Order: sequence, then C-alpha cells, then structure tokens
Amino acid sequence: IPLESEGILAGLQPDHSSIAQVCEELDLIGYYPFAIANGRESQTATTRMFAPRFGIEEESATGTAAGPLGAYLISRAPGAMTYFIEQGHFMSSPSPSLLLVSMDRGSQELVPQVHVTGAGRVRATKEIEV
Repeated sequence: IPLESEGILAGLQPDHSSIAQVCEELDLIGYYPFAIANGRESQTATTRMFAPRFGIEEESATGTAAGPLGAYLISRAPGAMTYFIEQGHFMSSPSPSLLLVSMDRGSQELVPQVHVTGAGRVRATKEIEV
C-alpha cells in the first residue's frame, strides 16, 4: 500500500480487528504499507506490516514482503539494482530492521532473481516449556 510520506506511515493507527476481517475475507496475510524515504542518498523505503490474522499486530521485519516490494520499486526506477527496506521503527516497542533487496535483471530486462539480506542481533532470550 503506497503512502505519500513517512509521516503518514508513522501516524497510522491500525484497526487490527478490521484488518483481520478483511484479510480473512480476501485470504490475505496482512497489510504492508510503505513510503519512499525522500531526501536520502540511498534508495530506501520505510514499511510497516500488520498481520493480525496470523496473530501479528505489527512485525519488525518481513523478508517475504520486502523482496516483492523491492522488485516492484526497482522495476519502476530505471538503472536501480538495490533498495533498502526499513521496518520496525514505528512499533510501540521499536525493533528497527534494515533489509537489502537486490536483483539481477538478466539479459532480457526480466527479474530472474531477487535477493533479500539483513542482519540481526540477539537482544533477549526466553525459554518456553512445551
């Protein structure tokens, strides 16, 4: 869902029960709004992921959504081969992530490969007895 600015993205107040209802009716995982981060040197999009149907009110990193978003954005920017996808900054307990999406256009200007990479670090551990 493209939005006009990062400010609009930051100000979203999702109605999780309504999102869950629409996702159930349309067999969707969730909503993935994004905004292009204008004024930065790198090509960057900031995103949020709401997937209450799967028990996730807001997720800090969604590689399965960042890949297609990156491919979409790259396809709309001639010559672009990489995009940085930020997520998790606007959560009630921020958990920022940065994913790098790169692609190989191939010889026919198609998108035969999309690569999503990122890094993580352990902030806490929990033990759960099953």
